[in-house]
Amino acid sequence: MGCGRDYKLHMSNIYPVILSGGSGTRLWPISRSLYPKQFLKIGSSKSFFQETALRFFNQSGYENPIIICNSEHRFIVKEQLTELDITPTAVILEEEGRNTAGAAAIASLKVSELDPHGLVLLLASDHLVEKPSTLRQAIQDGKETACADKIVIFGIKPTKPETGYGYIKMGSSMTGFDTVFNVDEFVEKPDQKTAGSYLQSGDYLWNSSLFLFKPACYLSELEELNPEIARGSRRAYKEAKMDLGFLRLNKKIFNLIPSISIDYAVMEKTPNAAIVPVAPGWNDIGSWDALWETLKKDELNTATIGDVISFKTKNTLVHSTSRLVATIGLDNIIVAETSDAVLVANKDHSQSVKLAVAELETLNRSEHIAHNIVHRPWGTFEILNTGSKYQTKRITVDPGASLSLQSHKKRAEHWVVVEGIANITLGEDPQHLENLELHPNQSTYIPIGFLHRLENKQQTPLVIIEVQTGEYLGEDDIERYEDLYGRNVNKIHPTKT
Repeated sequence: MGCGRDYKLHMSNIYPVILSGGSGTRLWPISRSLYPKQFLKIGSSKSFFQETALRFFNQSGYENPIIICNSEHRFIVKEQLTELDITPTAVILEEEGRNTAGAAAIASLKVSELDPHGLVLLLASDHLVEKPSTLRQAIQDGKETACADKIVIFGIKPTKPETGYGYIKMGSSMTGFDTVFNVDEFVEKPDQKTAGSYLQSGDYLWNSSLFLFKPACYLSELEELNPEIARGSRRAYKEAKMDLGFLRLNKKIFNLIPSISIDYAVMEKTPNAAIVPVAPGWNDIGSWDALWETLKKDELNTATIGDVISFKTKNTLVHSTSRLVATIGLDNIIVAETSDAVLVANKDHSQSVKLAVAELETLNRSEHIAHNIVHRPWGTFEILNTGSKYQTKRITVDPGASLSLQSHKKRAEHWVVVEGIANITLGEDPQHLENLELHPNQSTYIPIGFLHRLENKQQTPLVIIEVQTGEYLGEDDIERYEDLYGRNVNKIHPTKT
């Protein structure tokens, strides 16, 4: 299996490709599918996603990041990159995640198109790295090997007998590369005894899911070892369309490719794998227990986030989002509070939180999907109160932003302006819509079926209280006729009939 082109080390810039498709179920309830853990700012001013982007931004030899994310998260990605003043090389949208093998193929196709000498650095969006300079040095150590037609993985030197990670057994050092080793074996997550033996041997590293490779090399291996993924990825990329600055993969084609990780699809089978050991203070924050390990703790080994009071509470993590949480006499416990859900779990069972999420899905509930505060491309809304035939929201519209021109079949809405100035388009007759300007303490009423649009033309946020009334209050009771953000609109435009 040949990897094609001749690479020159000094010409090979690295393209960080951040994979941001996970749902973070093991950090429920603060992580939800519409706002997963990579975008959360947990005890920090920056999210895991932002920290990942900053790790290589403005560093010599690195291009601006390429992001591959779920279509539902595209405006969160855009907002968080804008906060950092980072202009991405590209943001590529998946309608449905197909694991990392397909995403790596899409990344390879994009980098091949951009740069004949570019290298792909495949990254997870939600990992903690306390020593980024150490990681960058390891990447530099692996760069020449990647240019020499190897797919390089960076293995984390284990610090404990961890059972939640996969392991890689190192082989002999590669000829001419003192810090790069052959790969002897990929190992599944072990039991405690086996993990202890791995730690003692010194021959095993944690699988970090961080890779460096030439695009042509990865695509060649994938075509040989998993041609269905290779073919489907090429077709989905070829049929991709630009959409408001995002590159949207062909949904129908991409959703048909097998959902397999890069490890299973390529790395466990290829003879061209290499590994670089590194100890950058890495943690995948894959559970509440893993998060607890990274946080500052008190004299009783307890970590707290938010409004928390604890007494005689040991070896515990307490996370409060919306109210005071008090604990007394706890030991080895996780307490995670949000405005609509509370998790209490033994820390030893933190990997099992996903079982609660699965049960919510089975019960057709919504607490695993979205927070009470829901992010939209124009701002946010927060559900304040819900009854059988009413719902109250706080809506915040960003400066210069606008909601879609829309109507509802099953609910009416009452709006009261709290802060800012609201510009409102409203009317029953599409040919004779009224324009209103409402200031704080002023209000309006939107009857069922009326067209309406809310805009903020000011330089400060607009805040309104919305009271919905009707037989059905679901978010899918929206018919859009004009939308700035590329969401589905009605085929018949009511203002042009």
